Amino acid sequence: MKSKLLYIVIIVLSFSAYGQKKKAVNKPLEFADFQQKADSLYTLKEYEKSIPYFTKALEFKKDMQKILLKRGGAYFFIKDNEKAIVDFTGVISLSDKNGAAYHLRGLCKLNLASADPDFTPVKNESGCDDLLKAKQLGFHAELEYLKLACPDL
Repeated sequence: MKSKLLYIVIIVLSFSAYGQKKKAVNKPLEFADFQQKADSLYTLKEYEKSIPYFTKALEFKKDMQKILLKRGGAYFFIKDNEKAIVDFTGVISLSDKNGAAYHLRGLCKLNLASADPDFTPVKNESGCDDLLKAKQLGFHAELEYLKLACPDL
């Protein structure tokens, strides 16, 4: 009787351990998994590939400035200025003190105003306003060619 009971306990524990092990293998991906993968791809300059991972991370935490800023940066680098502007505007709505978001949104607006795909800056008041706001917040990149479009910088 004791051997049967011991045998049953061993079988139950085996299934229990197997079930726990299987759960660990099939663990659903979490915020950190998506963020880490997105950051890795972004660092490797695989911007287009990073975007879906940033998007999945945002499904977990919609108000993450860092993720919105990086996804916006990825859109910027693949020249999808409209989507980049949406993300940078989202960052600004979360914190109107984010100079990087103003700067990058301003660049996107200048890109949209330019007919040259290689970016010859064209005056765009809204873009220049964003660049000026970024400068006021302490974020300023010394890019002389921007003065062609925004002489007040």
